[in-house]
Amino acid sequence: MDWKVIEPYPLVRVMVECDAPLIRRRETVSDTGELIVIRFEYLKIQNFCKRCQRLSHDTRVCPERVGAQKQQRDSHRDLNQRRDAEEDRRRRKAPRA
Repeated sequence: MDWKVIEPYPLVRVMVECDAPLIRRRETVSDTGELIVIRFEYLKIQNFCKRCQRLSHDTRVCPERVGAQKQQRDSHRDLNQRRDAEEDRRRRKAPRA
């Protein structure tokens, strides 16, 4: 790990797993028992998904987004099928003139 302190923040070069979400903050306790919150800011990130925080793909093709869209389409399709079936039942029960 390379690092140097530039006021007011230290810059640290790290290696990360592309398939794991980026760590945005970490909490630790000092020797005196004080809670310390460390926030991480990443520079020069490419191909970053803002939805799942991974570096392996862009937000447009996020598997979580694609899965959510498919689930929403399936839900709409199921709702339409139930409405159609209910309409068919009403038509069959309606007296014919």
